[in-house]
Amino acid sequence: MNDDPFRDLEQQLAGLQPARLPRALTQRIVDQLADAPLTLSDRILATFMAGGALAASFIITLIILSAATAPPPAPAPNRAEAAARQQMLRDYQSLLAQR
Repeated sequence: MNDDPFRDLEQQLAGLQPARLPRALTQRIVDQLADAPLTLSDRILATFMAGGALAASFIITLIILSAATAPPPAPAPNRAEAAARQQMLRDYQSLLAQR
């Protein structure tokens, strides 16, 4: 079978059209939305939602910028520096042991 089983389904779905809403229903919805007063609590809610969205976008921007400008890792010390540090540590330990 070379036919894809989803191909027929896709063709059927592409041919479907959504049902149209009756004009009377859409007019009633428009009328109800136009008559609804915007209360103080609705305005406060919208203000807090907008403030929260603004704060979230600011935080995301800060995270992205901090990740993009992270300092490069410090280079590892070479063997000579590591040996010198170990010797210095031994010297300090011996000085402390003498006291």
